[in-house]
Amino acid sequence: MQPAPPITPALPMTARTVLAGVETARALLRVPADVIVAWIETGRLLWVWDISVRGGSVRELRFWSRELIAPDTIAGLGAAQVIDLIVGAAQRARLHSAEVAQILLCSRPHLMRLMRSGELTGALNGHARWIDRASLIEFFQRRLLGGI
Repeated sequence: MQPAPPITPALPMTARTVLAGVETARALLRVPADVIVAWIETGRLLWVWDISVRGGSVRELRFWSRELIAPDTIAGLGAAQVIDLIVGAAQRARLHSAEVAQILLCSRPHLMRLMRSGELTGALNGHARWIDRASLIEFFQRRLLGGI
């Protein structure tokens, strides 16, 4: 009988996954949540956003996946550059809500709550909800928690 191959955990990290949740960050960094929070507060983790709806008691943290998996490649990047890398290079004035939900790694209902609260702006065109690119960029600028 041959020994079983080692188990390699499959983490939800693909080319389209630009942000990760706290559980993924914990798994990749192999540290508990309190250490993650300390690293955010001390600036060891720079590219972290709280995407929660304001007024809520629970933070919804999102980590830039590139910082988690290839931290040596981000030296010298500024907030505007990182946000452009997250939102995408296409200079479209609006992004479809499904695309924004994918970027933020959130549900569509959460996205709609962000819109109702005024955190994101956009328009309904037929059955499609569109988010203004400028409001998404401003959202990322306002919600950055890292030590930048």
